Amino acid sequence: PQGRIVTYIGPSGSGKSYMVGNSIKAAQDLDYVVVVIDTENALNKKYLGNIGVDIDSPNFIYIGAATIQDVTKTLSECILGYNEEYADDLANAPKMLIVVDSLAMIMTESEAKNFESGDVKGEQGQRVKQVSTLLKSLTHKIKESNICIMCTDHVYASQDMFSGDKYKTSMKLPYFSSFIALFEKLSLKGGSGFTLKCSTQKSRFNVINASTKVEVPWTTGINPFGGLCDLLQADGLLVKEGIGVRSIHNGQKYAIGTFDQTINMDDLRSI
Repeated sequence: PQGRIVTYIGPSGSGKSYMVGNSIKAAQDLDYVVVVIDTENALNKKYLGNIGVDIDSPNFIYIGAATIQDVTKTLSECILGYNEEYADDLANAPKMLIVVDSLAMIMTESEAKNFESGDVKGEQGQRVKQVSTLLKSLTHKIKESNICIMCTDHVYASQDMFSGDKYKTSMKLPYFSSFIALFEKLSLKGGSGFTLKCSTQKSRFNVINASTKVEVPWTTGINPFGGLCDLLQADGLLVKEGIGVRSIHNGQKYAIGTFDQTINMDDLRSI
């Protein structure tokens, strides 16, 4: 969604960076300008190239960053430059995807200086405040632009037995993100790959708490239509009929078991 912040959250190793890489690939297929700000070296160019991202495209920019100040300066220059260049017609400006991977690994300026001096003292409270201020500023700066900002953040097992929440995050993400997806990694039988479970924790665009599972075989990678059958049913666009599903718009029937292998973009548009 343009003019919005999207966040992928999950435990360490849950597939957030992998899904971000596939989101970048999909954005490039739609002629987006993509800017990647990598703070944890999970989205390095070699990795992105291996999963199909066109790292040689003139519309692909990769920037390494370590501190909140580095990230803020990069985002400020990028967004302000974009808004100035297309000020006369922001609605029809080229679409841009800016990725920050991840919020959890950004250091404060003090933490960076402490490291240089041999001090390992952290600043968790200040880091949360500074990242929250950054996200609040971004929410206002991109609201009229064709820019989507995609962030990742780590979650931790919740110790609160009364809230019912399985995970918690140190950031105040629900205040700034229009869409939050939680990823959890499961295993495929026989060790042939893994399964990603994705559930919506917050959404301004579809059903909250909708979830789906996407199989990712080691040999072929993710199917771009994987899990869509579940989500389209949750949104009411597909209805169960016998052992299959039917589109409420075009009346077409589809087999549930082979939906993601047989569907194409033309079918998806008609659904």
